[in-house]
Amino acid sequence: MITFTNLTKVENGRSIIPSINLELPKGSATVIHCSQKQGNHLITLITKQDQPSNGSISVGDFPIGVFTQNDTLYERLSVRDNLMIFAQMYDSSIDIKAVVGDWGLSDYVNEPYKKLPHSVKRRVLIARAIIHEPKTIILEDPESGVDDETKLILRANLESWQQKGITTLVTSTFLEDALSMGAAVYRLTHRALTFLETDGEHTSSETPERSQAPPPSFKKIPARSEEKLILFDPEEIDYIESIDGTSMLHVQTETFRSTLTLQELELQLLPFGFFRTHRSYLVNLQRVREVMKWTRNSYSLILSVENTSVPLSRANVSPLYEKLGIQT
Repeated sequence: MITFTNLTKVENGRSIIPSINLELPKGSATVIHCSQKQGNHLITLITKQDQPSNGSISVGDFPIGVFTQNDTLYERLSVRDNLMIFAQMYDSSIDIKAVVGDWGLSDYVNEPYKKLPHSVKRRVLIARAIIHEPKTIILEDPESGVDDETKLILRANLESWQQKGITTLVTSTFLEDALSMGAAVYRLTHRALTFLETDGEHTSSETPERSQAPPPSFKKIPARSEEKLILFDPEEIDYIESIDGTSMLHVQTETFRSTLTLQELELQLLPFGFFRTHRSYLVNLQRVREVMKWTRNSYSLILSVENTSVPLSRANVSPLYEKLGIQT
């Protein structure tokens, strides 16, 4: 269990961490979407490397396992030797072979750390962080810059930790990653910590009935770029993302602020093949190339737009398959 009580951090007169009151129960998985600086400060506060300006943090389950972006290992030692050294350091009886398997490291176990690809290094570092079998795990932006295989492995382990009653807190600078990890998600700004969702949460109260969608009586979607009003054809739009209540239209490599809410856009775009994949995302299904299942609770849609994916909530998987005519 991790408890934040009126926690704040002020630096040079600026609020870095606003007042946080939050309790993370034993066995829970929580992702906080925040800036890199905020995530780093949060972890240094949790690990007592820094003191809060006000309030406190209580970590009930020890020991703790921590991964940060600054972590590294012995460059010339192999993956196995690195893990064994830290297991001995912590007097841990963990099965190194099982750890290697859990983190997809079997093909790299004899490789020197310095020769590993970036994504594999990330897996080794997180494996090292949990080598002493901690009851609480803290990960700083673990999915930044890694490949899909590493994301898949991380999310499978995240699910496994929940089943074992391990409390996990993850920071993420990317909202899409945060929303597709299959965990409770919060957004941290300089003003407040806001709850976004729990995996599996159904958004039917916010989403109009698909069968009641109006006929396509229009062909333009308004958006603004600086002082200009731009009108887009629906088929030009790749997907729409709601950020702090503002709908952002993604068109190829550019982003435009819409004058409509996400719910208003959904009503207008349903007849044109758009689908509400998540409470914060509306996607043009013509752009969907792949449905990626990370774990039992974690899904994403891979779009034909280069290096683009959007979260798919578990509650919307079956409706999506039904709309696409896919039998499961």
